Amino acid sequence: HLNPFSHTFDLQRASRHLFFATKFTPQYGDGFLESLRLLIVAQLLLPIAALIWEETKSQLVVESDETWDENLVEYTSKILLELCSIRSKIVKEGSSAENFSMESFLGKATLMAILQRLHPEVSYKFLDISRLELRCANADPNYGPLWFYCRVGPTDTARTVLAR
Repeated sequence: HLNPFSHTFDLQRASRHLFFATKFTPQYGDGFLESLRLLIVAQLLLPIAALIWEETKSQLVVESDETWDENLVEYTSKILLELCSIRSKIVKEGSSAENFSMESFLGKATLMAILQRLHPEVSYKFLDISRLELRCANADPNYGPLWFYCRVGPTDTARTVLAR
């Protein structure tokens, strides 16, 4: 339910399933890391997606039902190409707004939101994981393939693993 490209994408259902998973199998750390992924999608990516949709939905031209799929693919491709372009410019040149041309499929407000929310040094400010940290620390998970991958050493605390 966490894959935005799946027809079963549903954040509320995913939240409910992950809550039960972490409640009834608290030692299995992967549920907590998946819960962190859910928070990232809900608190960082969803607001950006909503802003992109509101700013660009007028550019999705649908003349008939026969062309709906083609136009949707073209619209989505433009957005994805623009996001890839933004990412490559950030990696190469830094994340200041001056590095971006204003001739863009996405507007300036969306560009600024992307730069603010997805910059590694700032994005943590938009995430509230305090409740998840508390649940995870109280459960003290100790196994799971994803948990072992994210844990550096056997003495890492749950909060340290979530912070990474």
